[in-house]
Amino acid sequence: MPAPLDFSPYIRATLASLQAELPDRIAVYNGEAANVHDLEVPITEAYYFGGDDTYVHMPKVEVAVPDGINFDFSTQQADAAQGLSVSVSVWLEGETGEIPEMHEKVLGYGRVVAEVLLVPAAFGGGVSVTEVTALYPMIPTGAVNPETRSFDKWRTLAVLEFTLNDVARRPL
Repeated sequence: MPAPLDFSPYIRATLASLQAELPDRIAVYNGEAANVHDLEVPITEAYYFGGDDTYVHMPKVEVAVPDGINFDFSTQQADAAQGLSVSVSVWLEGETGEIPEMHEKVLGYGRVVAEVLLVPAAFGGGVSVTEVTALYPMIPTGAVNPETRSFDKWRTLAVLEFTLNDVARRPL
């Protein structure tokens, strides 16, 4: 049981679950005939606590806690309900003309990340998931081709935000 507002254990548990289970879930996904584009397994160095401002390894996985709160906590109590969000982002990069393939892949990454994390203890023992939301933006990068008026590179990502409930224990 973490201390109030100590969210690092959730990120570590999420990263451990993803690193342990994502390769197997990706193998299952890639083996399904309905999936036209195979997903790549992120290398070990492509998992990041909080985020990463480089684009060396693709796909890359970032895990962060964008917000958290303690409920009904007072100095007379040792335990308090704790709510937080854990955000998991899987980034891809591609060239112009690859947007449909990239979009299908990020949808696949969204699915396999959810499959890994929607199991008991994926975020740590005793944690319950109350909601999952997903977002799949496209970001133009690189130079603009003046003749076609298009970007030569694109980044896209699957962003899944898991809303969690847990109990925090105040240090005595």
